Amino acid sequence: MKGRLAISVLALGLAAAAPALAQQRLLPGGECIHPSPVPIIPDGSFASRMQMQGARMDVWRFSSASHDYRECLQHALVAAKGQVSPAQKQHWLAAIRASFDEERMLRQELQMQIMRQQMRF
Repeated sequence: MKGRLAISVLALGLAAAAPALAQQRLLPGGECIHPSPVPIIPDGSFASRMQMQGARMDVWRFSSASHDYRECLQHALVAAKGQVSPAQKQHWLAAIRASFDEERMLRQELQMQIMRQQMRF
């Protein structure tokens, strides 16, 4: 029970800090920073456990940066409410969707390569 309470408090603190974190992902011109480079996932058929663990950490870092990027775009979209053209709004929404898709495909690729590696042992 105490563990759940601590996690809930931590989650509330992170949620409250999200706008500030999203602001940190802004370039001086007000543009959000897309995370790069996209991690390269090694072939699980040949990769060592250390290489796969490194890839897992790279994907985790990229996912975290992708989340920050999406938060930044969402924050910019809300902040510019009524002051942005429909084309710019569609551009930001497309960038958010593309970021989700990119992260999902990366995670799927990592899972597939982890399964390949586990089949070797």
